[in-house]
Amino acid sequence: MSLEVLIAVLNDDTANEITAILEKSDYETYLSINEDVESGGLRKAYRYQPDICIVDIKTAQQRDWYLIKELRVISSKMPIIVIIDDDIDLSVAEQMGATHFIKSPITNTSIEVLFNNLGK
Repeated sequence: MSLEVLIAVLNDDTANEITAILEKSDYETYLSINEDVESGGLRKAYRYQPDICIVDIKTAQQRDWYLIKELRVISSKMPIIVIIDDDIDLSVAEQMGATHFIKSPITNTSIEVLFNNLGK
């Protein structure tokens, strides 16, 4: 059985890049691309109950923090990986429930190393 990953990101390029990397390693992916938090990422998280979530908070808008906080309500143990830029306050993301971070721009290596560290 493969692990399921919800990818809640801002654009198609990021989603496609992450999906291609993960699907090569037999992860099943669900996408929420630039959708409203409740109708997109959060609804899909409740529907699919993913094992891991990747959230793009490069804009650090309130909706991004809300999504992380609500994902933590769904599962207290689920890894929540946050894609960040240099100007994001990591302590706020951690307080909301983020467990891992990837610096933007994303590389194949950064995704592969992180997922190898998470274990399969």
